[in-house]
Amino acid sequence: MKKFLAGFIKNSVLIALIALQCHTSFGQNPKIKVMSFNLRYNNANDGENSWPNRSESVKHFLWSESPDIIGFQEVLHNEVLELDRALFNYNFEKRQYERVGVGREDGKTAGEYSPIYFRSNRFQLITSKTIWLSPTPSKPSKGWDAACERIATFVLLFDKNSRDTLLVVNSHWDHVGMEARKHSAELILNEMNNFSSIHNKILIGDFNCTQNDDALIKLKGAFTDAGAGANEKTGTFNNFKREENKDAPRIDYVFYTMQDFGFHSYRVGNTNVNEPLLSDHFPVVVEFEKLNASINGNFKFNLKSQSLQYLDSVLHIDVLKCYVGKIEILNSDKQVIGKDALNYRLLDFSNAESTLFSIPVNSGYSSYIRLTLGVDSTTNAAGVHCCALDPSNGMYWSWQSGYIQFKLEGKEKDGTALNLHLGGFSNMCMSSQTIEIPIHRLATLIPILPPENRTQNLSIHFDLWTFLELVHENNEYSLMTPNTHVTQYIQALCSSLSAQMQ
Repeated sequence: MKKFLAGFIKNSVLIALIALQCHTSFGQNPKIKVMSFNLRYNNANDGENSWPNRSESVKHFLWSESPDIIGFQEVLHNEVLELDRALFNYNFEKRQYERVGVGREDGKTAGEYSPIYFRSNRFQLITSKTIWLSPTPSKPSKGWDAACERIATFVLLFDKNSRDTLLVVNSHWDHVGMEARKHSAELILNEMNNFSSIHNKILIGDFNCTQNDDALIKLKGAFTDAGAGANEKTGTFNNFKREENKDAPRIDYVFYTMQDFGFHSYRVGNTNVNEPLLSDHFPVVVEFEKLNASINGNFKFNLKSQSLQYLDSVLHIDVLKCYVGKIEILNSDKQVIGKDALNYRLLDFSNAESTLFSIPVNSGYSSYIRLTLGVDSTTNAAGVHCCALDPSNGMYWSWQSGYIQFKLEGKEKDGTALNLHLGGFSNMCMSSQTIEIPIHRLATLIPILPPENRTQNLSIHFDLWTFLELVHENNEYSLMTPNTHVTQYIQALCSSLSAQMQ
């Protein structure tokens, strides 16, 4: 059976895809524009692509973009000085910059920098530091199997517009050492965790690996990848060969976790074939938007049109029902800003109408959705003869005096019948559980509409993968009566829920 499960197509058991829509009015909210840009070091052997032939175009590009924060990689001291002159005295829209960062070879001016420039008329420097990606992070050193010294630059800023703090980290990982990259991810995450009181964090850089690399997966477990929704064919490493960009890998990233700002847009710049190439990497530009205005309208849950019979999966589903109750929308402080009018709803995934309902929302930035999977049978032991809790819905055990929290009936491709009824009233089966699901915001390539016309879509994904693995592990394909595994099964179902805003 384990061998059989190994062939299980995970996406094919995405049973519930519930869309939550709201019309959102933001007004004039401040944005943070962040750029990550590997500029290519000043190498005379690059010929027509050498730094002196690109520098003026690079400066004009920076002036036209005017980011609030820029993280460069691979710049040598003479390039840093030229960037200083170009940005420190730059006065378009009254934007001036400061810089933090040192050379990686001696902690001063030797070797490549990974500097961070920030708008000094918007941000106030609180503290900064450079660490070496090695077992001795406080001094210049190579780490593990790395070919070069590698560093990460940290800066903690006070945002005068939002009146909050922001941690920015810029790094350039090794191009050879796989172990070095994995340890670099761990080291940076540990260092960033030391800033536990900071809720807004951005990690940018050239990580010299694609998104499926083990080191990148570590970062993706802690942060949101701003380019997650981008077309992977829009790579960031062009190797000074624009015509081959269609095959260029995406190795430059902007990761974030933000409490007070939401994702606004993601873009790979300098890809127009009529523009001169600025570097062997394309710049990545990401904007975040302050979301502190009211959310007007209703949240609507809508099951996407999707057959319950999955021809490409190992599962044929005849019945899939579950109870969901006490649905609430929370802001970043976990205060309730929206609440379902009904205590419980019965979701029947053969009937799309059962998933259509609205939640009025007051105001605030939605960060979590809280709900209860299942019914509290203690307070509803007798059954309610109306609406979702009506025993005639086939989700109530009269002989067990309690509700069935979750029901799955069907057949696997190998002929194994599934008859799983979870729930009940007895103490060992008090299995309804309340969970809080963080709302992750994903990148999108669709045109960014004006705030007053924007609609956000929240999808709640119900993935049965973990749950079905547990069924096979326990070798329990028929559960018509509650048992001691019920709580474990419900926990597996709860862990399968995720929410994404797009």
